[in-house]
Amino acid sequence: MLAVYLTIDATNRQPSSFRKARLANEKGAELARILGDRFPEAHVLFNGTRFVRGWVEARHAPETLVGLLEYLVDAWGLGRFAVGLALGPIPSVPDTGTWLQRLSEPALQSMRACGLARDARVPLETAESGTEADPGVSAGLNLLLWLRSRWPAETRTVIERAERASTLRALAEELGISPPALTQRLGRAGWRPYRHARRRLIQQLERAVRRKRSRAGP
Repeated sequence: MLAVYLTIDATNRQPSSFRKARLANEKGAELARILGDRFPEAHVLFNGTRFVRGWVEARHAPETLVGLLEYLVDAWGLGRFAVGLALGPIPSVPDTGTWLQRLSEPALQSMRACGLARDARVPLETAESGTEADPGVSAGLNLLLWLRSRWPAETRTVIERAERASTLRALAEELGISPPALTQRLGRAGWRPYRHARRRLIQQLERAVRRKRSRAGP
């Protein structure tokens, strides 16, 4: 099995004093708890610094990973975090108490990628086998997150309801507006291009996982 490793910088800045470091630690612990509750299929832990680390099993990775990043944008806003990603084997014993003592190459690469993301002032960067992975995936995910960050809370709520609605006409009736008005609202937010780009990026991530799995062998 393979995992997508995550390293999240909860502050996106270097604490310069004991108080800042303590606040960063508190934010990191809070973020690890929230992510662990919302994404139980992801193995998320906090290691006592401002970094949150973990992994998502490959069979869940693409959809869960994009959902996790979307949640970070919704909850924290763009530029408030940096994420490093890398593909690699899942620890043989997923014990969060000792995992950090057995940092594998992919986990180290995710730490490196997080540094690249922070230094480049972008929310996400990928790394694989000591080099940056497909830059198209990283650029596409960053563009997707940027677009999402521009949605007001009300627009985001309408979009989430549109994703669950049986038809847009039914949703328009629930909202008390005409179907053309709803279509126009969703169009201004870029909902359909966002959905299309999201599907394409998940497919790209799935291909990356398959490529890595084929290289790793049985």
